[in-house]
Amino acid sequence: MTEEQETTESSQPKKTSPKRRLFLWGVLLIVLAAFSVMYFIQNNDFHASPRHKLAHQVTKALGSMNVAKQQHQQSHAIVAASVQQLQQQLQSLQQQVEHLTAHQGIVKSSDARWMLADAAYLTRLAIYQLQFEHNVPVAISLLKTADKQIASLKTPMYVSARKAIITSMTQLDAVPHVDREGLVLKLSALSQQTVGLPMLAPNMKHLADRNSQQTGWQKTVEQLKNVVLIERNTAGMPIYLKKSQRASLQVQIMQLYSQAQWAVLHRQKQVYHASLKQIQFLLKRYYSVPNPRTQAMLTSLAQLQAATIAPNLPSIKPALVAIENAQQGIGQ
Repeated sequence: MTEEQETTESSQPKKTSPKRRLFLWGVLLIVLAAFSVMYFIQNNDFHASPRHKLAHQVTKALGSMNVAKQQHQQSHAIVAASVQQLQQQLQSLQQQVEHLTAHQGIVKSSDARWMLADAAYLTRLAIYQLQFEHNVPVAISLLKTADKQIASLKTPMYVSARKAIITSMTQLDAVPHVDREGLVLKLSALSQQTVGLPMLAPNMKHLADRNSQQTGWQKTVEQLKNVVLIERNTAGMPIYLKKSQRASLQVQIMQLYSQAQWAVLHRQKQVYHASLKQIQFLLKRYYSVPNPRTQAMLTSLAQLQAATIAPNLPSIKPALVAIENAQQGIGQ
């Protein structure tokens, strides 16, 4: 080999072997994978903190909602108890109706005698609900079920019975609804507001002059007023009470409010109106009538006194009579 050939070979670049190229590509991929993992971890850490704060805020809001819900449930404990009692009564009637419906499946739907007997029993239950429970919605529901029983017979023979039932339901729909729970709660609120009403303030100078001129018997009567409320029945004359007598008056007014609440729950119209009338009389007699709070109290009492607590309930016995007449006509 000559010197020129050696110089030519040394000037040409050496070619990289295939194994070396594969090794370099592998190292490059490993470096890229490491950078990708580090970027993914940093990105998750960046978004994890806001999610944690948001979850904490949501948990805190849910806790506040639960506290508000508990307070709301406690404030309606009286109403919930009354509603629960009505639901128990309704559930008992529904169980009776379900019991009848279960027995009805034993016979054929074409058995008119059984259907009419079932309708008559449901109508008697409706009459019981009106007379003793004064529960108009339950009575209407029972009559609707009785009408469905007769309608399932699909015969014009019992149109008169259905007409009597539908007439009774129409009369019951016209009965005004009485919100007994609402009336009881309003009376309770008014009884609490009465405690803060301003009473009439006596003229102290006039009382001192009168006490100096009293005889022994008059002084004895004044001392008895601390125990027994003694007053002259003079129309239009305001009565001034001592501090020891004001507590007795407030107790009397509280008892009248409780009596009115009892009358609402037991449909006693006379007791209800008499109690509210007596409360208004005592307010006008012993309290400052020109005061705006006293005027508002008297207005609320007048509105409650005008409310209907025991509407007149129609008689649904004609529906039962029509069903019994249809039962008698089966064998004829």
